[in-house]
Amino acid sequence: MIIWQATKNIFPSFGNKKRVIAPAKAAGVMTYFIEHRMINITLSPDHDNLIKQAAQLLVEAFREHWPDAWPTIEAGLREVHEMLETGRICRVAVDDKGNLLGIIGGIPGYSGNVWELHPLAVQPPCRDRASAARWAKRVK
Repeated sequence: MIIWQATKNIFPSFGNKKRVIAPAKAAGVMTYFIEHRMINITLSPDHDNLIKQAAQLLVEAFREHWPDAWPTIEAGLREVHEMLETGRICRVAVDDKGNLLGIIGGIPGYSGNVWELHPLAVQPPCRDRASAARWAKRVK
């Protein structure tokens, strides 16, 4: 039995083409992971829809382990707007339909020699250590 599992992993992609990453066999079922196109953009105040999606992601991503971080959409919106302030970095990954896949922020420190990554949140279907690490490298 073959199951095609569509994932929106945060990997470099090749144009609009989907490609099979690798087959994996688990419990006798062959699973293929398909890479989808991901677009990285710098978030700006005029991206209203992405700002709302980012605030929602912050609330949902931190709810289980750090529920006081951004307990409401309003708190998430405040954080996203702070990320848009001059001198800070705010990048998002979206799929080719404009759906938010993740958000990463950067705060300068030590006279601009070091960047603190804050916050970093990724949609559940896109989470794995390798994708977040690749994305974080793109911020610098």
